[in-house]
Amino acid sequence: MASVLWYFSHTRDERLEGLVECETFLSHKLEEKMKNIRKIEQKIEEREMEIMFNKLYDGEINLNELDAREIKGLQKMFALIRAKLDEREKQLAEQSQTSQPPSILSNCETTIENDVDQSDNFYGWCASTSLVGGSSDGHGPIAHRDE
Repeated sequence: MASVLWYFSHTRDERLEGLVECETFLSHKLEEKMKNIRKIEQKIEEREMEIMFNKLYDGEINLNELDAREIKGLQKMFALIRAKLDEREKQLAEQSQTSQPPSILSNCETTIENDVDQSDNFYGWCASTSLVGGSSDGHGPIAHRDE
């Protein structure tokens, strides 16, 4: 009731201006909602194509059973997958061309591997000196442990 009283308490030009503002606001809201709906529809279609591809792969459906829309959707999905693979291939090629300093994690892994190698040498040295009769400097023949 208050909005009706407000409407009639203003001049015609003020009322039209208010209506234009309201229409502009609502049209922007409508455009946003339509964009969201299109995004959701696209996600649904992508998911349907993924499911269809999985069914094709598993042999649950035959390629001859698909209609034109489904085949076009699969083609789009394959094109997207191919584009992602090509992009990933470029990234890997760039990484292999540029020499990057080793990360901290890779240094830790190298240290751990060296520690493991040294422990293997220690056990191998003990086995070679006590069982095989290798040299005391650890460079003699290494007895193989059970693998």
